Amino acid sequence: MHIRARAALFLGVVLLTFAASATRSAGSASAMSAAPRVADPVVYDRILTRLRAGEGYYVVIGGELRAHLYATREVFNWRTPLLWRSLALVSPRVRRGGLTALSLVAGLAATLTALRRVSRLASLVTGLAALGVVVIASAPGTVAMGEAWAGAFVGVAVCAYVAGRRGAAVTAGLIAMFVRELVAPFTLVCAAIALAERRWREVAAWVAGGLAYAVYYGLHLSQISAHRLPTDLPGEGSWMAWGGLTFLLTTVQWNGLLLLAPWGAVAAALALIVAGVLSARSPVHLRLTAGVYLVAFLVVGQAFDRYWGLLVWPTWALACGYGAQAVADAVAIAGGRPLSGQRPS
Repeated sequence: MHIRARAALFLGVVLLTFAASATRSAGSASAMSAAPRVADPVVYDRILTRLRAGEGYYVVIGGELRAHLYATREVFNWRTPLLWRSLALVSPRVRRGGLTALSLVAGLAATLTALRRVSRLASLVTGLAALGVVVIASAPGTVAMGEAWAGAFVGVAVCAYVAGRRGAAVTAGLIAMFVRELVAPFTLVCAAIALAERRWREVAAWVAGGLAYAVYYGLHLSQISAHRLPTDLPGEGSWMAWGGLTFLLTTVQWNGLLLLAPWGAVAAALALIVAGVLSARSPVHLRLTAGVYLVAFLVVGQAFDRYWGLLVWPTWALACGYGAQAVADAVAIAGGRPLSGQRPS
């Protein structure tokens, strides 16, 4: 296909994404109104307070979940212990400062990656998106949310892969997985890429990490089984909720600069993420990680799980930067203008 035709097709897909997203504002707003019986940060803060006082982990989790009418038969509502036990060791101020600092590191890494690998435009857009990540990470209610911590580690891992630092990438990725099991798609993506490129030591590292996590999660499940009660509430509905574009957009909205922004800004952010995924210039780990979660959120997640966007936004921020440059390149190509020294995406 001629390069101008490809550019026009690319722009058409991006514009279609924006148009479809912008028309879903009403449906997404109704999804945003669905909320759990009690705010998660309030429950999490009570859990950390009791853990800091020395109470047993699974006794505390079960007690607080039951007290606030959570579905305690659902194993995913019993968070794995690494993050909360670690946070309980330090003061609330240290917890908040730690998450803010980690998010800053992930944001700076993404911004510098865009500047060095793409352009100033990509760096500017990435930096703005990363700023939104830091804003929401610094909020008091975010500090105990595993998605925010795991997402920052995933963002660092993606940037490390782009920089060719595979050891650091695997380490950050495995830490993220032990924090939140929702990181599993990212680890599978990385292992599959390593296998396809025949990097056997990296494959072995991912396999070893996966086996260690299987043991860790197995012990976690055994503790859940021991602490369940016959009166525990079942889950409401399936995690395979098929929320489609409506749910996906609510996860995209979980950026500090988008929570109160006009709906067109949310639609534009999704369009830029899609453009970054489609861009041939995007590194494979960025493209597949951002893309896998876009697809996953079309299928998996109930309305109250919209905060899962915290898990992906450190990566989506970099995708936005690559997407912005890809759109600029495509507009220039379609208009027959030079790319000012930039290679076309």
